[in-house]
Amino acid sequence: MLDNKGYPVYPGVGVLTKTGDPAYALATTGVFTTGGSLTATLADGTEQEFPSDDVSVGEKTGRITFTSSGTQYMIRDLREEDGVWMSRYKISLPIEALEQLTRQTGGTVNETLTAYALDDSAYLVGLSYTNDMGQWARINGDWVLLSPEDDTFSDTIVLEINMDMSSEFLDLYDNNFVTVTDAEKYEVADAEVAPTEE
Repeated sequence: MLDNKGYPVYPGVGVLTKTGDPAYALATTGVFTTGGSLTATLADGTEQEFPSDDVSVGEKTGRITFTSSGTQYMIRDLREEDGVWMSRYKISLPIEALEQLTRQTGGTVNETLTAYALDDSAYLVGLSYTNDMGQWARINGDWVLLSPEDDTFSDTIVLEINMDMSSEFLDLYDNNFVTVTDAEKYEVADAEVAPTEE
């Protein structure tokens, strides 16, 4: 909880990275400074403190850079590529979808990657990613947010994509007309589908 001892330096959702360590990336929901240190609130609600008197803000980028214990860190905006480590599907996703994943403190966001086919078609007619914030359709290599009332994929055959094969499937989908037979190779097995709580 932010009190009168500190002030926000990065109040929105961001990503904390470490120079020289490309695998280090933590989603933050707020960053503030107090008493010679910088404190980042992480997506799970915990706080991580970094002793630092060297904090700067990029005028054009808004990025925060600081040095703590001899290591340089940066806090930047979310990028679609952050879905590779934030989402269970390990694929690039819309910023709005990633914000939902970040803000779900103390809970689990429901995510699905779903392909669609028609009874009389040998090829897929669509692909969507859905989480608690909304549903996006994959169109020409981009994710497009659908209206809650959109019925594009009603009355279709649904194939839920296995999260361990999602990156490979997305590449296939973006570069080819995918047959239903090929898509079935990436489908979640019946035994892997978790029951939905009503």
